[in-house]
Amino acid sequence: MQKNIYTNVVAPIALSRMTQTVMPEQLLNALKPEFISPLVLYLCHESCTENGSIFEVGGGWISKIRWERTKGGLFPINKKILPEEVKQKWDQITDFSQPQYPNSNQEAFGIVMNHLSSLENSKNTTQKTCPKPTDEVSSIFNIINQKVRSQGSNLVKEINGVYLFNIDDHSWTVDLKNGNGSVSNSATTKPDLTITIEKEDFIKAFTGKVTLQSIFQKKNSKLKFSGNMSLAPKLDLIVKQLSKL
Repeated sequence: MQKNIYTNVVAPIALSRMTQTVMPEQLLNALKPEFISPLVLYLCHESCTENGSIFEVGGGWISKIRWERTKGGLFPINKKILPEEVKQKWDQITDFSQPQYPNSNQEAFGIVMNHLSSLENSKNTTQKTCPKPTDEVSSIFNIINQKVRSQGSNLVKEINGVYLFNIDDHSWTVDLKNGNGSVSNSATTKPDLTITIEKEDFIKAFTGKVTLQSIFQKKNSKLKFSGNMSLAPKLDLIVKQLSKL
């Protein structure tokens, strides 16, 4: 465009020597080149500003094709990426349930630039790490970790969120948004939902004795949520997964 050059692609459905012998005459007449040329002529006209596009055309039908891509999977760049790691994220890499439609180079490469920026920021950010408690809370998170290791990719698809649990003097992060998920005894700097809860209430809720809703509704309850509240009901999925172990 800088030098007034526009480039587009035309994918024609048209008559050829190969199709002459296998298609009926009525259909061949509808696939004559004269049904293709009007689009080509328009794209070549000085008034047309279409650029970088793909068109399917033939038989009186013209259609523009747009690029569609998955959200994809991100990998660290400070070490070699192994084929086994690609395999682990293959479902995520090929999942079109939440497609993206980049319309420019900036949009196309934005996710890469954001990824590189976040990696750089992580180098300069000291992550708060708490001493690991050796009690029932720790046991529950160990069980959650086992489930994430075996069913992480499915949980990431279902939940798509990062939880920060502040339990008395300890913090735990359950990441069910990135990669195949992870559990750590540390406070993430970018939680989607933060849950502040007393130790006894946490144990009761995550061993199925009571619900978080009933704790929240208690008089003088110290249970607090902050962030993306749509992720709060999805905590039940984590509790249900625990009951299957």
